[in-house]
Amino acid sequence: MLFDEKPSEEQRAILKQNGFRWAPSEQAWQRQLNSNAFYAANRIPFIQPKDNSNIIKIQPKAPTKDDISR
Repeated sequence: MLFDEKPSEEQRAILKQNGFRWAPSEQAWQRQLNSNAFYAANRIPFIQPKDNSNIIKIQPKAPTKDDISR
């Protein structure tokens, strides 16, 4: 996830509690893309879409093993 500004200390703590980690090489907050990541992201209010749509429905699906082997 990319932010326009550095998230507050409280927001960073919430990201970490939900399995996200800061990746200095990418300058972004990251987490392994799987079903749990979608649900974790859906629980974080400050990253919710402004139109209140469900984050699980608007994110691309994680590639499956079959997708990777093609």
